[in-house]
Amino acid sequence: MTTLMRYIRKGAVMLFLLALTGCSKNEAGNDSDAPVPVRFEAGSPEVFKSRSLIESESALQGAGFGVFAYMKGISGATQCYDGENNWVACAPNFMYNQQVTYSGGWTYTPVKYWPNDNNPADGSGASGSQTHSYVSFFAYAPYFDTSSSPSSGVTAISANNATGAPVLTYTWAADADLLYASQIDRYKYDSNDANDNGRVGDVVSFTFRHALVYIEHLKVRLQENTDRTVTLKSLRIGYKTSGTFDLGNAEWTSTSGSGSRIIRDTDLTVTAYTAESAHDLGGSPLLVIPDITYTIEYKIGETEYTHNDVSIPGLTIGNKYTIIFTIDGDAIKVDTQKFTEQW
Repeated sequence: MTTLMRYIRKGAVMLFLLALTGCSKNEAGNDSDAPVPVRFEAGSPEVFKSRSLIESESALQGAGFGVFAYMKGISGATQCYDGENNWVACAPNFMYNQQVTYSGGWTYTPVKYWPNDNNPADGSGASGSQTHSYVSFFAYAPYFDTSSSPSSGVTAISANNATGAPVLTYTWAADADLLYASQIDRYKYDSNDANDNGRVGDVVSFTFRHALVYIEHLKVRLQENTDRTVTLKSLRIGYKTSGTFDLGNAEWTSTSGSGSRIIRDTDLTVTAYTAESAHDLGGSPLLVIPDITYTIEYKIGETEYTHNDVSIPGLTIGNKYTIIFTIDGDAIKVDTQKFTEQW
């Protein structure tokens, strides 16, 4: 499995896990600080350009989000994962599907604190090796309540005693968006310690990505200008209706089920032969798991051609596409134009 995807450039939902201070410093040999609870803030600089469920900051506030967190013991006593981000040993022992809701601000209960066991070598002037209890965080939205039985979106999550990164079960619906984010190996340090080499101060920031692909336009054109009459008879898109999504490596597995959408079922005389002038087939955008196929029927003169359930390659999660089908005699060329990251 691969490492987590890049942060989105636009339309990001920024979620801030603020000030996690676990056991007080009394327990860590320093009685100068009281424990500070986790607080959450969320915002988006721009409305998402989609028809998905989570299309604005207010929609996110209504949907809420869930957090899983894993604590690795001081001096690495509990190794949660190997160097390839392959989560193998730990269950979510710090937070399990912690619901975060919005009411004038982001709140949750019970409150959690940073494990405050930094070695004095963290900048306070003492010598010695720097040791910490690291916490790794995974988040997703919209929040899934395990006591409910939704028909779409996130419909199940891995058990609280399951080792490895969290896994979500997803069932497709037209408006069932899915966002994800993570922060790995974080620990709190005293921001007043100027020499500290800690990864974070009192803030851990989540930048969410979309786990689906957004197909905004489907178009058709000819490979070249021709005197022959070319007629598009029909175009259908097929997609998977369920799958599991691993929050540890941001990949889909075990996709299954069969859904489809008819994009065109009336004759269209195809005359365009450049990408810029390609015929837009219309219809509402598709928000789907990135495992889709096409079935196309067309005529050149009086000769009919059909291509059934052909995979569309090159689609990656979190991106927005225009897909152009180019008719080249008995062959179809597919051009997936990724014209923005995220939407």
